[in-house]
Amino acid sequence: AFTLSCSSDGSDEGTQGDVSRSGNGGVNPSELSNKHVYLVKWHKQDNDEILVKTGTFNGNANVALLIEIYDDYEPSIHDTIPVGRIQNGRLFLDSLPSIGSKYSGGFEKPRWRCEDFDPANNKDYSSCQGIPSVIPSDLSLFQANLEFAVDIPGKRCWLDPYSVKLEEWLSVGFLYSSKPGSITGTETYTYKPENGGGTRTRKYEMSLSEGWNFGYRTYNITATTNVTTHTTSLPAGATLEWGLICDEDPLQAVGGACRGTIGGAYTLCIESSIITEDMCGETNFPQFPEFLNNCPTNPTLICPNRPVNNVTIYGYGSLFEYQTCEIFDPVPEEVESFPSTTGDIP
Repeated sequence: AFTLSCSSDGSDEGTQGDVSRSGNGGVNPSELSNKHVYLVKWHKQDNDEILVKTGTFNGNANVALLIEIYDDYEPSIHDTIPVGRIQNGRLFLDSLPSIGSKYSGGFEKPRWRCEDFDPANNKDYSSCQGIPSVIPSDLSLFQANLEFAVDIPGKRCWLDPYSVKLEEWLSVGFLYSSKPGSITGTETYTYKPENGGGTRTRKYEMSLSEGWNFGYRTYNITATTNVTTHTTSLPAGATLEWGLICDEDPLQAVGGACRGTIGGAYTLCIESSIITEDMCGETNFPQFPEFLNNCPTNPTLICPNRPVNNVTIYGYGSLFEYQTCEIFDPVPEEVESFPSTTGDIP
């Protein structure tokens, strides 16, 4: 997600609808094009996680911008907008869309920790000083979920920009501003002892164009200081690079199966194109804990083409006389947790 979070500390570290193609703002797609795409992943180091480059992506894929706006924790808008492609491992952005009135619910004014701060009632901080200045005062940022999705079969992949200096990869935010303006100033806050203590300072030195902007972070962390600076200027000595992260997509796994023994006498196997290792033994199928790439050779097919939550289940093996094909049904109260192939695949 490419948002500027001003009120949460986080880590101290479809359809095109109302979309036009004039939303570039301070970001020039041509300057981001014809650049290598690198493979990156999160790596545990001591008590922290850092992003590391693992290689270079050399394939081809389409790239789309996902826009999600949530209402009461449910997505009220889920749009997919084509923005470019990866060709022979290089990214080519055609354009970046402007965010029109259809997405007005995703805009919010920046919020600050020290607004209405009351030390007697605040659960997080014992002290908090400073409220950055926003000019003009009605400037707002698009705070909905934004993601560059990369269409690679069998995987869920997304692309992010990173500021890279001395092999350190730092996330870069994509910020969409409702109008040109600036965010400047400092906020300093101290955590209560029960929350770990320590004082943090955040500085804002941001000059925003209407439309898309890059948001960079730099850190100055020592034994006595912890300062994060937010800026719209690429840090000195850094380069802007594209990193690709992929996860296996459970909705596109092929040939998965779960096998279990019923009553100590009969071995059953259920097979579906979406079953993955994580599903076997979970609430939906607790009687089938063993994961297989596919069912045993030449099994006896029972319960063919049984639809369960819009997914076709194939059962193999034998059943007791008193058993029916309902044995393959998920536990009723957990029926919503079984993936559906009818929805959009993110």
